[in-house]
Amino acid sequence: MTKIISAAFTFILLNTYGQSDLLKTIGELTIKEDYNKAYKLSDKYIEKDTLNSMVYFYRALCQRKNGDYQDAFIQINRSIYLNKNNSNAYTELGNIFAMTNEFDKALENYNKAIELNTTNSYAYNSKGALYNDHFHNDTAALTNFSKAVLLDKKNIRALFNVGLCLNYQEKYDQAIIHFTGVIKLKKDHHKAYYERGISYYSIGNYKAAIKDFNSALKYNNFNDPYDKLDNLEIYDWLSDCHNSNGEHKKAKLYLSKAKDKNEY
Repeated sequence: MTKIISAAFTFILLNTYGQSDLLKTIGELTIKEDYNKAYKLSDKYIEKDTLNSMVYFYRALCQRKNGDYQDAFIQINRSIYLNKNNSNAYTELGNIFAMTNEFDKALENYNKAIELNTTNSYAYNSKGALYNDHFHNDTAALTNFSKAVLLDKKNIRALFNVGLCLNYQEKYDQAIIHFTGVIKLKKDHHKAYYERGISYYSIGNYKAAIKDFNSALKYNNFNDPYDKLDNLEIYDWLSDCHNSNGEHKKAKLYLSKAKDKNEY
């Protein structure tokens, strides 16, 4: 049944909206992180048009997210061959290099992407992640994440990353503002609730922290297994929050859940 619905969906897109709307839908699906559907629709797109740089960019992104770096390289090189000024394509090439531990090449391509388009929020966020995760330069990471948010206030990943950096720097009030911004854009963002819970806990607002950790727990259970938080860590935080709030029975309850071997 799923395949029939998917085929019908594709047929309607191709015949009612045309290629430009189909490409837009592919892009929207990647934003929603529905990479398998996006890739399948891109197959339909290139049946009629093999010369659009952006469709190969989306295909590369999908394959990178699915862990197929070899095909991702093929797709992104095709994208760049068709349009050497495609800033997003160079950003994606940088992402692939980052995932294959070629960090200098990754940085080179992020810089190339920004040179081509100084307003590329996507490139600044990726560059920030590289500085944070691999070069361990917190200052450069925060600078690039902040630039990404400045360019696109709806860049959820960049907004979240700024919050993380601010948490690391113990600037909890500012971190809360950024995590709240993420949640306004995506109300089921389990990691934003979790990190904001840590921020609230750190400033002694245990009631707000408890509420956020419970939200993190709620939405965590509906997430992709590869993107889930460890429930045990959330239980630990809830135990600490209730204990700090004088609710010792509830603290023991969550502590027992954290120690329950069945949770592993």
